Amino acid sequence: MSRTISIDCDPREVRIAVGSSGLTGVSVEHVLSAPLDLGPEEDYLESAKPVAAIQLLLKQAGVRSGNAIVCIGRSSIELRSVQLPSVEKNELPDMVRFAAQRHFANVGDSWPIDFVVLSSSADGMTEVLAASMNPARIERISKLLEANGLKLSQLVL
Repeated sequence: MSRTISIDCDPREVRIAVGSSGLTGVSVEHVLSAPLDLGPEEDYLESAKPVAAIQLLLKQAGVRSGNAIVCIGRSSIELRSVQLPSVEKNELPDMVRFAAQRHFANVGDSWPIDFVVLSSSADGMTEVLAASMNPARIERISKLLEANGLKLSQLVL
């Protein structure tokens, strides 16, 4: 069975859910939360409070390792709807990356970009919803998880 830990954090609370999946389906083993008291300008990735809270919750759940899904708040990513000319499916990722350089305020060459196609119109245009996040923030999340024996498997909005 594969064990997955979901982590969500906001200025008031950190939440984790621990589950496993196998041939018979998904089983949720623990759902825990701990209060936080972060200031309005305090970043949860820079503060020791969420790290300590996550460590406590993982200890309570008996988690020493596993894959982690981390929920990312809207304020941590850049999200844009982008209109593109219709192209072959295999060319779309390159088109989105090229368009992101113009439409996004802070996207660099090393920034990861993900997207979903929203619609294709009769006039030959494709609308995609593209998202990107600073790779330094992803690295901090990954290090926070690794310090607790976890491996970052997914970031979700």
